Amino acid sequence: MAGVWLIASPWVLLFSQADAVGTDAPSLNFVATGFLLIIVGFAGLTTQWIWQEWTTMAVGFWLIVSPWTLQFATVPAAFWNSMASGCIVTVFALWVITTEKVV
Repeated sequence: MAGVWLIASPWVLLFSQADAVGTDAPSLNFVATGFLLIIVGFAGLTTQWIWQEWTTMAVGFWLIVSPWTLQFATVPAAFWNSMASGCIVTVFALWVITTEKVV
């Protein structure tokens, strides 16, 4: 669900226009990370492997640091979307790593 939200969020939160931000970086970042989360999620439907959770956690960390790395920290909607989504994804990945039996 986080992946679907990340893909839709630039248009839902209205920061998808390059002229509003000065760059397409936030939109491209959210769409790319959203697709990555969806792919990793579908890979986990049949078998859970530890690399899936570590990849998910890495994506969560990326979402947390991306506003500064891609220089969109001054766009409030994109910034808070990145922070909230990154924290949620990271916490859930850590939860699965520590509580579930993954191979």
